[in-house]
Amino acid sequence: MSTRATVLFKEDTNPMVKIYHHWDGYPEGFGLELANFFSEIKIINGISSGKDIMFQFGNGFGCAVSQFVSKIKTCVGNVYISTIDSDNEYIDFSYTIDYNSNEEEYSVSIKSYDTEVFNGTMEEFLEFCKNPTYPDEEDEDIPQF
Repeated sequence: MSTRATVLFKEDTNPMVKIYHHWDGYPEGFGLELANFFSEIKIINGISSGKDIMFQFGNGFGCAVSQFVSKIKTCVGNVYISTIDSDNEYIDFSYTIDYNSNEEEYSVSIKSYDTEVFNGTMEEFLEFCKNPTYPDEEDEDIPQF
């Protein structure tokens, strides 16, 4: 069975693109891949094209998101561009990454169905994905993982 995930990328709270990731969508998998990538890439403004600096710099957040998609799209299937308002009913983890271009920082949140699992900075997101803690499993309103 697949652990499905979406990630909604926003810049200054404006939705840009949503990606559907079919398997390994849990924080220790796809979440960690997201956290590592966006923790390491530097967003700048005004750079000429260059393959030698690919995955190190993004000429704006849209360029960084495009590079992330090119990095994870390694086969037919698994990764898809989705509509911004696509239904998350059967999605195990819904990630939102919002880049604040004025402050040059990220806010990240994760929901599992209707339950918020994480909300914080990119640095906190990276640490969470390395060792996630989930809501109390005895609470019957919380999805079980």
